Amino acid sequence: MKTKTYLTNVIEAADEKAQYDSEARKIVSDKGILAWAAGNGIFRKAYAEGKTDAVEG
Repeated sequence: MKTKTYLTNVIEAADEKAQYDSEARKIVSDKGILAWAAGNGIFRKAYAEGKTDAVEG
């Protein structure tokens, strides 16, 4: 069994995040999901919550 290095872990995490982002975009871009979210005020609520969050930099 090979020992995983820090760099290997970082690369794997980045790959997993990229896959997650790609799948999340597919879900959010679905017209049915968009219609449901718009009809339930999801975007307004997310926007209101986002305005109160502090940006960390």
